[in-house]
Amino acid sequence: LFYGDSDGDGMPDDYELTHRFNPLNGADALADADGDGARNLHEYLAGTDPRDGGSVLRIFNFYVDGPDLVLNFNTGTGHRYRVERMNDVNTVSGVVEEFPGRAETVSARDPGGALRPRQFYRVRVLPE
Repeated sequence: LFYGDSDGDGMPDDYELTHRFNPLNGADALADADGDGARNLHEYLAGTDPRDGGSVLRIFNFYVDGPDLVLNFNTGTGHRYRVERMNDVNTVSGVVEEFPGRAETVSARDPGGALRPRQFYRVRVLPE
């Protein structure tokens, strides 16, 4: 595998070729090939498939289980993810769980999350 990035867009050339992008055109990193709302570069960083509109890093479902809040999201292979609870959109108040990426749907459980006043949640891709 060749890990160079000829166009300097943040996506390695072998990744661009595998996903039918042009490794000499940096503009393709800002495009959204599958129309799911995530730019191609963000899909690369998240480990999702930039050619599959159903493969995107986002919490797609949540439900209450007793006092707990359970959040579901999809992971990509070879990445690590952290679910964070936030008091507002800028302040992390706690880590709910961390997951290794296995190209599967995972459920993050926030104990007591259903009893807290308004909270925000986000999924982050952790550095390797």
